[in-house]
Amino acid sequence: MTRFLMPTVVLAGALAVAIPATAATRLAQNGVVVQLNGTTLTIPSTDYGRATAYLCAAGDVAQTGMNARATDRIELTQVPGDGTYAYEFELVSGSSGAGGGFQVVSIRKTGQSMSVATASSICNDEFQR
Repeated sequence: MTRFLMPTVVLAGALAVAIPATAATRLAQNGVVVQLNGTTLTIPSTDYGRATAYLCAAGDVAQTGMNARATDRIELTQVPGDGTYAYEFELVSGSSGAGGGFQVVSIRKTGQSMSVATASSICNDEFQR
């Protein structure tokens, strides 16, 4: 029995070192897994279907997991490629995000942003279909 316990303890210790203490994982209302670390929302690039799934998840978790205001923005700061396998959004206050009132039109171009209210409303649209 002890023989099996030691690898588990070593693995758990390695994972604890690899994941920052401030990181938390949330499940958005559309079933997408989002990792929170400070003001950064990271969503692994998997087959969630349309781009709206990522925007819905980021908006939902920003609102429910980070207590973001409707006027706060999620700015796309990383897209998959060149060794990265996730989308990253940064929560920014009010209209200070890149592009101010500009709305994300593609999840393939960094620097675009969307209000938390708009991103969250995408969830409502998705669930009404």
